[in-house]
Amino acid sequence: MATSVQHPSHVSTDTVTATGGSAAAARQIPTVCPGHTRPLSDIQFFRVPQTAIPEDSPAEEEDLLLISGCHDKLPMLRSGRTGDWIGTLCGHKGAVHCATLDPASCGLAVTASGDFSVRLWDAVTGSCLAILPHNHIVKGVAISPSGRRLATGGHEGLIRVWELERVLVHAVAERLRVAGHLPLEGDDVPSAGVFLSHGGDGGKGKVTVTKAIWLDDDIVCSGAADGTVKFWDVRRVAGGSLSTIKLPGSVEVRDMEIVTVQVSFGLEQTVFFFLPLLVFPILYLCMCVSC
Repeated sequence: MATSVQHPSHVSTDTVTATGGSAAAARQIPTVCPGHTRPLSDIQFFRVPQTAIPEDSPAEEEDLLLISGCHDKLPMLRSGRTGDWIGTLCGHKGAVHCATLDPASCGLAVTASGDFSVRLWDAVTGSCLAILPHNHIVKGVAISPSGRRLATGGHEGLIRVWELERVLVHAVAERLRVAGHLPLEGDDVPSAGVFLSHGGDGGKGKVTVTKAIWLDDDIVCSGAADGTVKFWDVRRVAGGSLSTIKLPGSVEVRDMEIVTVQVSFGLEQTVFFFLPLLVFPILYLCMCVSC
């Protein structure tokens, strides 16, 4: 299976004449990235923050990364500019439905799989740092903007929220126990700090969570197989979701993206519009206004 990457620095200048013969248009030829052997399930670009790039790094240091999830169980990391392969994250025993990077540093990769687990990886070395077991297939993972929290969801009908620092510290302690440097005690795996039940229409029943994205470190948005999108404040679990959007028709939310539009007014007030863009199977825009 090949991944196609389009980027302005790799645009073909092939010219085609428009109808009428008086105008010309440039046609983009995408870069083809071979490697995957089964259908792709997820693909995401991440820009490496300048603070994460050493000052003495060469000029060609990667500042744009591309991570892909695939049914071949092998998520891959590539250059987002050239499409060149950087590494493969090996270990999952089921299809990888979602793959993401820590937006704060791009040093941590997280993948969700049909093997009932989420894995945390060192994005530089490719080593597995931690495994978070679930009770069913995991379809979505998302890291909050500062890298503080991780949200996971899938066929359990739950959004689990993890404190990443606690997960990674626990993983280091577990490795020290295995090596005999710490007593053999403590929990086998860290537990999620927050469980949010997505629920079906009216909050009843169980529905598969297909996607999760963060608006900030406290507000997470989840999409589900029944066409509902819910917004949650992870600091107030008992209050339920902040709001719910129901897509028209019997559709499933397959993917979501957040687009932030800043609008300034003359009274020194700025309004930010967060637009979750639901692109599969229909194009749908909704707005959450934050002043």
